Amino acid sequence: IYGSGKEIAIIDIPEGNEIAGLYFSLMDIDIERGRSFEEAIDAIREGVKKQAEFHEKREEYMLSNIDPVVQERVRGNSDLQKKDAVRVLLSLGSYHTWLYHDLRRQKHDVSRTFKNLPLVFSYGTEADRRYRFRKQISNDLLAKILLEVLSYHAFDDIVRSATQDSQKLQLFFRKVISRFSTAEIQAIYEDSEKTTFEHAFMEAFEKKNMQLPETENDVDEFLRRG
Repeated sequence: IYGSGKEIAIIDIPEGNEIAGLYFSLMDIDIERGRSFEEAIDAIREGVKKQAEFHEKREEYMLSNIDPVVQERVRGNSDLQKKDAVRVLLSLGSYHTWLYHDLRRQKHDVSRTFKNLPLVFSYGTEADRRYRFRKQISNDLLAKILLEVLSYHAFDDIVRSATQDSQKLQLFFRKVISRFSTAEIQAIYEDSEKTTFEHAFMEAFEKKNMQLPETENDVDEFLRRG
């Protein structure tokens, strides 16, 4: 788009907007030491709700902002004013599928493409989407989110030193966490109260013959394996 002469505008919530003040991410949850496993699961459940409600309000704002922003750009551009129809490109993450469906419900002629297929979401995003589609969120999924949050906090820098590809990073953590049952996650959590999460997790991690990657090839090889 750079240098194309196309009109560019932002439809997202601006800094200072009251919705921005509601921002919440599951990765911001601080699981305090001393909490029982059940209390930690409840904290994750509440975090999923807060994150989903923020994104719902954010996307409602974005949806309501598209027409006014486009009209403003058309009024200020004589070339656009001569067109019978104006085509708009929205650059959005795959998370924002609701906008696509909402635009279709409003009878807009809209299509979409994805950079990476099949789409693979983190466990936190999966729960967020389930909440917004009013589907049940199981304790098994919440336990995986708990392990996901703790693992990101403990090992994100290490894995990121092996790959800067955010999709690979997400796939790596998702695949690692998928190997653990709820009972195993609870055991890791409760063991971490006696030592550290890093120690408890690595002990369980290595028992499953897994290792933290040191290079991009390590990440690719782990993702290739079944």
